[in-house]
Amino acid sequence: MAVLPGVLGCLPLRRTVQARLGPIPQYRGTVARWHTHLRGLATAIHEISGLSEEVNMEFGMWGRSRVKRIGIVSTRLAGTDGVSLESDKWVQVMEERGLTCYYFAGELDRPPERSYLAEEAHFNHPEIQEIQQACFGVTTRPRSLTRKIQEIKTKLKDDLYSFIKQFKIDLLMPENSLTIPMNIPLGLAITEVIAETGMPATAHHHDFYWERDRFSINAVSDYLNMAFPPNLPTLSHTVINSYAEEQLALRTGISARVVPNIMNFENPPLPPDDYTSDVRQAIGI
Repeated sequence: MAVLPGVLGCLPLRRTVQARLGPIPQYRGTVARWHTHLRGLATAIHEISGLSEEVNMEFGMWGRSRVKRIGIVSTRLAGTDGVSLESDKWVQVMEERGLTCYYFAGELDRPPERSYLAEEAHFNHPEIQEIQQACFGVTTRPRSLTRKIQEIKTKLKDDLYSFIKQFKIDLLMPENSLTIPMNIPLGLAITEVIAETGMPATAHHHDFYWERDRFSINAVSDYLNMAFPPNLPTLSHTVINSYAEEQLALRTGISARVVPNIMNFENPPLPPDDYTSDVRQAIGI
């Protein structure tokens, strides 16, 4: 088998992709088409909508409700961070299959007519930063901190309910917001909304809190066990590699689908401009 460039060049991930998606085509000097690599994602989207791959997404059903509107929820959906970039790939596949995506976050650069801005959802919000500093590196928390977490959680729950009502959301898709506790009130709010409504949801996990040393000592183990991630009957889980799949099952008993992160090889980087033309010289290569 040819060695794949980028993320798929990693042997464990290549094995995962091959096991999940079938044989990967030989490269023969060029890269395979973008949608070849999106086969696993397309399959995941079909499963999210409760359909087999043979059924047109437009007629997806959850019980008696059509799954047409996906609500993507994150701390930030803007710029070039990994979560924002990967969520764009999911959106591309979902919208090609007749779904419409809407966005909820503390920072957004998505279409404004389909976006809901909740400032407290951002991990850089001043109150969220205060909570983060008080929760980690210690083993107990004051009652006032619990109260503040609950107050912001309630505000974000109200925002989520407004988001769902305003855009008539059929399915929620938390993007890393139930994975790494960068915003504890947001994770709690999402968890409670799903538990209270029973609406279908799928969490896209990029990096779990147990993968980061800074979260190992904390005063919020009750919240981490509750919401990062939660184990709910209408919530499915997607992870980006088989190691995360194994660790999630080992630590929580939750099963997950593996959809590796991928690169669009048909969309090469822009050619050097005046700013980047001397990079090689500047760094001595």
